[in-house]
Amino acid sequence: MEFFPRYLFILFSSTIFFEGGDSGTVQTSAYVTATVGSSVDLTCTYTVDSGESVYSGLIVWKAKTSGTPEYENIATFSPPGLGSNSFTTTESAMNLKDRAELLNVTSIGSNTYRAVMRVKEVQYLDEKEYQCSVTFINTITGPQTKTAVTSLTVQECNNGTYGYNCVNNCSGHCLNNSPCNKQTGHCDGGCIPGYTDPYCSKKCSLGHFGVNCRERCSGHCLNDKPCDHVSGICAIGCQDGFIGKYCNKSCDAGTFGENCAFQCSQNCNGTCGYIDGSCTACKIGWKGYNCSEEPMMQNQNESHLNSLVIPFILSLVTNCVLISGVCLLCRGISTKKVSISKDLWSCSKKSINYTDTDVKADENSTYQELDLTREDRPYQNTTIR
Repeated sequence: MEFFPRYLFILFSSTIFFEGGDSGTVQTSAYVTATVGSSVDLTCTYTVDSGESVYSGLIVWKAKTSGTPEYENIATFSPPGLGSNSFTTTESAMNLKDRAELLNVTSIGSNTYRAVMRVKEVQYLDEKEYQCSVTFINTITGPQTKTAVTSLTVQECNNGTYGYNCVNNCSGHCLNNSPCNKQTGHCDGGCIPGYTDPYCSKKCSLGHFGVNCRERCSGHCLNDKPCDHVSGICAIGCQDGFIGKYCNKSCDAGTFGENCAFQCSQNCNGTCGYIDGSCTACKIGWKGYNCSEEPMMQNQNESHLNSLVIPFILSLVTNCVLISGVCLLCRGISTKKVSISKDLWSCSKKSINYTDTDVKADENSTYQELDLTREDRPYQNTTIR
């Protein structure tokens, strides 16, 4: 018996069944064990005696129908060079057709041949008895049919393994730590949080986490790092202005910055930004993005400005007053000069009438006061004697 290392099957014993007289022989493995999802060869070996022949279609693999002692045909084989192999249309054949392969009959020695039905991806429903039937044609005794039976036992892979010969390991990320499907390796019950795809072997894409990767990260993890693909937690902390393990909560009113550890300026007119503490407006006398410039600085600047402006204003006012006074004084003098000049000019143009008056030359001289307040009064000449 030839063994194929890449397929798992176990030979417990060999048995031969005969029907009819002494002629060729048929042999199969009595028991074959395979695991779910693996591949197994059901092998029928027959020997043809001298004077016998085996014709096309007379080599048949059969399967026992569930609940009955009867066998139904699965596939027929042809000896080398005499035709092709084919599946039948029975229910047993239909169950195997898409998962089985009929290998060509080959010679393995003197008048000895082998017909192999290879079952791929073994399933639980394949666990049953199979019969190999070969009809020999003897020119003397006529046709004789001989059979051999093998029992296929299907075993599960150990938890955590699957597939052909159970050589594949499950991802270990099936929901509730359940084992993966022992044939396909799929997590039929779903994945634990943080993983996706049928095998639960793929982590959530960046920015997503949780069951089936349906949740989205907050986007506020420190240094724009992605959150944990399983829990959504920002492992290294939050950006300024955010707190909480998911970094999805902004600072409370009146606080800002890293871990919301800083208080807004008391000089803000209202609240400040929770990221950098910038004020939307400042109270009177304060300025700066966070209203942190002290009023003393502003008062000192104003005092310095006042010390320059006020003297300048006082000097300007004083100079204006002085200049105005001088102008007024000059104007008054000029006006008076003009008035006197006009009077003198008027006097020269008018005729002067004199009146002779005799004055005695004694000690008690008498003066007559002239009234010059009226322009039209003629002057009087006074003669002192």
